[in-house]
Amino acid sequence: NTAYYISGGWTDQKGAVRSSEMSRTNFKINFDHDANEWLKIGTRLAYTVYNDVDVTDNTNVNSGGVLLGALTTPPNIGVLNPDGTYTSNPFQNWENPFASTDGTQRLFTNQRIIGNVYAKMNLMPGLSFKTNLGIDNNNSNFDSFLDPFKTSFGRALNGRAISFINHNSYYIFDNTLSYTKTIGKSNFDVLAGAVTQKYTWEDYGITTQNFASAGITTPNAGSDLIAATGSKSEKANQSFIGRLNYEYNTKYLMTVNFRADGSSVFGPENRWGYFPSMSAGWRLSEETFLKKYDKLSELKLRVGWGITGNDQIGNNYAYLGLVGGGANYPIGGSVQPGTFPASISNNKLRWEESNQTNIGLDASFFEERLGLTLDYYVRTTNDLLLNAPLPRSTGFDNAIQNIGSLENRGFEVAIST
Repeated sequence: NTAYYISGGWTDQKGAVRSSEMSRTNFKINFDHDANEWLKIGTRLAYTVYNDVDVTDNTNVNSGGVLLGALTTPPNIGVLNPDGTYTSNPFQNWENPFASTDGTQRLFTNQRIIGNVYAKMNLMPGLSFKTNLGIDNNNSNFDSFLDPFKTSFGRALNGRAISFINHNSYYIFDNTLSYTKTIGKSNFDVLAGAVTQKYTWEDYGITTQNFASAGITTPNAGSDLIAATGSKSEKANQSFIGRLNYEYNTKYLMTVNFRADGSSVFGPENRWGYFPSMSAGWRLSEETFLKKYDKLSELKLRVGWGITGNDQIGNNYAYLGLVGGGANYPIGGSVQPGTFPASISNNKLRWEESNQTNIGLDASFFEERLGLTLDYYVRTTNDLLLNAPLPRSTGFDNAIQNIGSLENRGFEVAIST
């Protein structure tokens, strides 16, 4: 009553350019278990740890390009001076490429876990309920330390340390109820459910300079704070879905879908979008008048219509009037921290909608050795989400708006053999 799959892997590679390397460790498990005649549970889980040390290769010598540096540096100047610093090209005063590969410590690390757990219950013949929880958790960090003595750039800055941390997470929780039924030559398949999704993003970075030695390589040892950044963002979606599939005698096919989607990107007044679609197909090759053509494997005519929505606009708080930081003000002879209006609010912001109609024909011949697909489509997109310019009198340069429409139409032809 149990099926399982377990795998693991380890990769370690040295790059073609000195100091570049990559390692990856991964583990995966798939598990399904029939607890009893009405309950099935399972999981899919994968965990990966990835590390790499990258080099600056495809750029100019004066920007630390290792490959061009190896080509243009005289081979007889040595690697290190007697005082431990890297030698320079006497003609351009650029350090030899070892300064780019070995003069800076740098490491990128990423850990990711992605998977789901589910349970499926057979409530009665033809009726089942499935609940599923999926996650995608991603953590990465980058650490860099520029030696304060060995390289000319390091001496100019008295050393530099960079630490950057990024965390992304996503979860999806969906619950669906499905029912299948056969009555004579008719087959029905009905599905209804609800889906919840949430994304979160966080990143933090700090850069310091002016190190007394190379003994401590973390940013806390630098006496000058150059930059400190941090941000958080989140987005959520809620959906209700429904679908009906109908098939009669394998000849006539019909599908009807409807979904209602809510997105946190839009304001409370326009948060929800409603997107129906439907399609129908006719397998002409199953009709008696075409059965006599033995070279014809399948011939199907289909037509479809539907509306889809788009909320992918980058700014997860686009409808809000945002506040920006870093607008410092001189008050009483000293600089005080301040904020400023960073964007203008737009409570009327709503879903971008694409309305598409298509007519198609699928045919295959000679026991499916030759296939032909023909399609004609018309797609109209309304309420385009654009970062459109604003009059300067508003105090802003631009804002995300629903503005304009776009139409695409055309033919698609595909032949496979």
